[in-house]
Amino acid sequence: MTSGLGERREGIHRMLGAESVAVVGASDDEDKVGYRPVYFLTRFGYKGRVYPVSRRPGQCCGLTSYPSLSALPEVPELVVIVVGARHVPEVLTEAGKLGVASAIVLSSGFAELGADGRKLQNEVADIAKSFGMVLCGPNSVGIVHSPTALTATFTEALTRGELLSGAVGIVSQSGAYGTVILAEARHRDVGIRTYISSGNEAVVGFGDYLAALSDDPGLRVVGGYVEGIQDAARFREGALHARRQGKPVVLVKAGRSSRGMVAAASHTAAVAGHDEAYEAAFRRYGVVRVGDDEELIDALEAFDVLEHLPSGDRVAVVSMSGGAGVLLCDLLDSAGLRMAEFSPALRARLRDLLPEFASVRNPVDLTGQFVSDTTGLSDVLVAVAGDPAVDLLIVYAGLGWMKEDQWFGAVESAAAFDCPIVVVCPLTTGETRRRFRSLRVPVFPSAAAAVRAARAVVSWGISRSSDEPGSSDEPGRGAARPDLAAARIRSGIASLPRTSGLMGETEAKELLGRMGLAVPRGSLAATREEASRLAAELGSIVVLKLEAQGLVHKTDVGGVAVGVPLDAVADTFDRIISEVAARAPGRAIAGVRVEEMISGGIECVIGAAPGDPFGMLIGVGMGGTSLEHLADLAFELAPVSAARALEMISSLRSAPLLKGSRSSVPFDIEALAEAVALVSSFVVESRGRVKELDLNPVLLAPQGQGLVVLDAALIIDGSGPEPRAVVGDLQVASPDLEAAGSAPPRGASSLGAIT
Repeated sequence: MTSGLGERREGIHRMLGAESVAVVGASDDEDKVGYRPVYFLTRFGYKGRVYPVSRRPGQCCGLTSYPSLSALPEVPELVVIVVGARHVPEVLTEAGKLGVASAIVLSSGFAELGADGRKLQNEVADIAKSFGMVLCGPNSVGIVHSPTALTATFTEALTRGELLSGAVGIVSQSGAYGTVILAEARHRDVGIRTYISSGNEAVVGFGDYLAALSDDPGLRVVGGYVEGIQDAARFREGALHARRQGKPVVLVKAGRSSRGMVAAASHTAAVAGHDEAYEAAFRRYGVVRVGDDEELIDALEAFDVLEHLPSGDRVAVVSMSGGAGVLLCDLLDSAGLRMAEFSPALRARLRDLLPEFASVRNPVDLTGQFVSDTTGLSDVLVAVAGDPAVDLLIVYAGLGWMKEDQWFGAVESAAAFDCPIVVVCPLTTGETRRRFRSLRVPVFPSAAAAVRAARAVVSWGISRSSDEPGSSDEPGRGAARPDLAAARIRSGIASLPRTSGLMGETEAKELLGRMGLAVPRGSLAATREEASRLAAELGSIVVLKLEAQGLVHKTDVGGVAVGVPLDAVADTFDRIISEVAARAPGRAIAGVRVEEMISGGIECVIGAAPGDPFGMLIGVGMGGTSLEHLADLAFELAPVSAARALEMISSLRSAPLLKGSRSSVPFDIEALAEAVALVSSFVVESRGRVKELDLNPVLLAPQGQGLVVLDAALIIDGSGPEPRAVVGDLQVASPDLEAAGSAPPRGASSLGAIT
């Protein structure tokens, strides 16, 4: 099988469209896994031909079984394998020689079990690839494709009820949890068009499935469960392909906690990366992230039902309960959604329609009058839905089923507008939900569920109306002075040593200075006399910092002295050397850096760290002592443009402080954004040579006065590839950043704090 996304997509299409299926390991024993695929295929009326293959002669679900694939009357287009793991290579080889196009391995016992299982899985993958065969799994629960009733699975979700075809696709790395999601969707009458249990993804990856499903014109949304992405490039391709096709992707990503990450690794052999990296990747590629299976089903139902999706986050609430309206306000605020501000014209119209004691502001309380008399309900909903200041309308109908026809008629009138409508109606019936869905209006049993769904569709709608996700990966976007930025980054990369480990602070600051970032004047002193001379040349109060091999936390071992007067430099030099020798023995001491002390400004941090599996993460936030205590940081995948960096800064909890208020001056956040963009492109262009970077603190001066990097730590991999010889147009513009007044550093940098 070739490695291109297009070929893999086509292979998945052929697998889903297979007109003949052989089940190897089929059984007529209802307690065996090999029974269910054949049973489901026959029970649900699969439109193709089914061939049970078993070493035991006889029948399976009324069908004649065959001793081998070679004994079948035709070469099946799809083979479902349900044999012991050690026999899978033999079956795949036979299938490949016959020309079988695709296979699903339901068998477990592969990479999820450790090294021996990984070796067997690699063998299986090599066999499939050698024959150009699409392979789902191993350790998969199988696939369901409702249009043809292809139920090549043993999932318990199909043991009750009938197939409910719809416009939703689901891909799950977990078999058991995916089964729960499938069952919940069917219970909620959310029609599943295609369900794929991807298993260990030995050949075909999660991103491939996203791309293939989004090609289906009968599918509106793809949901899924992810533990870890093994191929970041494929995932990016798949997610962006889905977006270009206009298909939202909604995912549950497990493994936020360290304990969850360990569990994920032992469950599906997935590698769970930093959660911040997944957040950043999902945001960049236009993926909507949800918290659990319940929220996933809420979102899928909304995407499936709504005809129009909101392009903004302004939400209006019309409620038959004042209390429910207040609750919805709280929930919407927690979800990051705004309450729409009604225009004077809309308020005047509502004043005419509502009792005089009713509020005409958002949320609209219909009052108890509408419980007994729904006259005018249609006019209220039409007025709100038709207001251009409203992006989405949530209608809390309460026990609306008591006057269902009136509520239905009112919502039907309001649905004539492009404004999407979501109805909350606790204790509603399936029939009522289906009735409202005919209007392209989803009904949810609780306010919380409605807000979860609203958050998902608003997130997607805003993403669709913004620049193409992933575009910040493209060099040149947003570059006001790309030639200058490129030259500076070339200079920085040329300064990277071929050794590995932590760069000395002096060397690191020299590199940053070549890149145009302001750093304090200073030099490295090897003796007390040299330290005194350097301090005299600076001509002011100074800062002394130890430089020792691999030592990051200098303050912890007494390696930093701030505000040292000129006449105390020599004694302070001696004290630092002796104290560090006692508290951190065995360190190779290079000397003590003597640099000017800069005061004023506010402390920030710029950092870069591995964002496995998606590349490098760039972080910006409050630095110095605030970094450890407040953890107010924003992350994005590198590289980022200056415009995106400014958005990151604006998302910080401390953004109001940085932007200034009546009692404080604004700081130069534009200079900070330019520095973030410059550093992020430098990290990317280093091609893995820069493993981690921590500029903390970065002293940010008042607006228009720039910034200065007070402390810097870079971890370098000298064995990495040679950096690019030519840096093309970069996406950052970095003006000359002049040194500005700033506060003294209060501690050494902490590389671990930015990850």
